[in-house]
Amino acid sequence: MTELGQRLRQERESKGLSLEDLQKLTKIQKRYLLGIEEGNYEVMPGKFYVRAFIKQYCEAIGLDTDAIFEEYKSDIPSTQTEDMPQQLSRVRSRKEIPQHTKGVSKAYDYLPTVLVVAGVVVVGIIIWVIAQNIVSDKNKEQANQEAPNSEVQQSNTQEETNETTAKNDNSTSEDDQSAADKKEKEKAEKEKDRKRKS
Repeated sequence: MTELGQRLRQERESKGLSLEDLQKLTKIQKRYLLGIEEGNYEVMPGKFYVRAFIKQYCEAIGLDTDAIFEEYKSDIPSTQTEDMPQQLSRVRSRKEIPQHTKGVSKAYDYLPTVLVVAGVVVVGIIIWVIAQNIVSDKNKEQANQEAPNSEVQQSNTQEETNETTAKNDNSTSEDDQSAADKKEKEKAEKEKDRKRKS
């Protein structure tokens, strides 16, 4: 048993708490609490949990955790972050990337945005072209529908013009005929008058 384990057990017992009571307070399994008191940290799931469980144990019995960690530094295992080597992988962080490649990586950062904008523009152009074709087709259909109507109207207008012309020609012919008849009558009357005078 370690000195830390003895101290924690004495404090727990002085408060009148059993391991079961402490388990209910901290939500830490009894076997882990017993492991802390006995200094048997091998039963713990990891070194991080040893420190976390000791902290919860201290808080539950009213001890200052910072003071306990400082006083029993040698009894408490260090966390995994202290044991980790400086470089675990070959992947570099952004801080370690050389300066000459930062401009290239900035371009790659904007690449998805540029591609999305270009895609939107292309889709917009395609929609515009399709809309123009639809409008053009509709205009052609309307022109085709209006063309026979205008031909019918033109032929009706032509017929009306022809009829009017024919009427005018007939009236002109009648006028010409009556004028000719009048002249002949006048000539005939003049001759009659001459014959009477002679």
